[in-house]
Amino acid sequence: MQNERVRFDVATTCESGRCVIKMAGQLDLSARIIFDELFQPEPGTVIEVDLSAVTFMDCGGYAAIVDAFTAARAGRCALRVTGARRQPRRLLALLSELGLDEPGLAVV
Repeated sequence: MQNERVRFDVATTCESGRCVIKMAGQLDLSARIIFDELFQPEPGTVIEVDLSAVTFMDCGGYAAIVDAFTAARAGRCALRVTGARRQPRRLLALLSELGLDEPGLAVV
């Protein structure tokens, strides 16, 4: 799904109880709304949120990840964030340093 207004893409691949959600572009509040609509975890699924193509993430984008983590936990799924680079990686590190990250959310 691509929306020029928000400059955000998401692609999902699922097989054998594992889903990879690859995000690209700018992950902000408008992307959060789109992502929330797309995220429907199946119980027992291992979910990887790949941020390797995300160029910018603000607190709205981080909130989308926290919402996904909360939904995954409620749906008895595992969720981890991978591939964050540059500014998104710095934001995640800063939130962790300040103790504002989500306990139990794996960022690798």
